[in-house]
Amino acid sequence: MVVELTLSLVCSLFLGLDWKSGMSVPTDITIAYLIQGSFYGHSIYATIYMDAWRKDSLVMVVHHFITLALITFSYAF
Repeated sequence: MVVELTLSLVCSLFLGLDWKSGMSVPTDITIAYLIQGSFYGHSIYATIYMDAWRKDSLVMVVHHFITLALITFSYAF
């Protein structure tokens, strides 16, 4: 409920749109979400399997998982 109200407020203030849950997302926004999501998905894979393991590698993996979850949930809701 809070997310829907926030999106509604942001869209009406800055974009002049009345955002309602269930509206279709424009294609360019969908592509931007796919690019960002794939970047963070690859970053998880690269940190675990391709990079040399460092002291902050676990923190980076957690960061990428949280960011990917936020991207996914912001698109879904």
